[in-house]
Amino acid sequence: MRRIAIVSKGNTLDSEVNECFGKTKHVAIIYWDGRIKQHDTHYVIQDNSCIGPGLASDLAKEYRVEAVITGHIGCSAYAVFERKGIDVYLPKDNRTVKETVDDYFNNSLELLEEANSPGGSRCSGNCNHSCKLK
Repeated sequence: MRRIAIVSKGNTLDSEVNECFGKTKHVAIIYWDGRIKQHDTHYVIQDNSCIGPGLASDLAKEYRVEAVITGHIGCSAYAVFERKGIDVYLPKDNRTVKETVDDYFNNSLELLEEANSPGGSRCSGNCNHSCKLK
């Protein structure tokens, strides 16, 4: 069974996809076997700080996802996924989690080749991993 994670603004399949990985409160974990077999929500507890790298590690270790879909992701979180061989994709604008699942399995999302946000306070874009932000 395939597993993907979609950063979302709520805890249902009809929730909008969130644009920011490091500031999200919900991540939809989708289990797929030709259709949505199961849907779990990973709730993020945060104190208004960027939680990107920790969340990335949780998704890789706990859920063993093969892909993550988010609008913006910092270089520290992106580096975690890159090391684990987990692809990161950009969602289409104004889409729900369910619509984004369909987009992913129809191969219509853009694969990110690098981080697209400088990330939290620990990363200024001049980090020492594969992040190449200008």
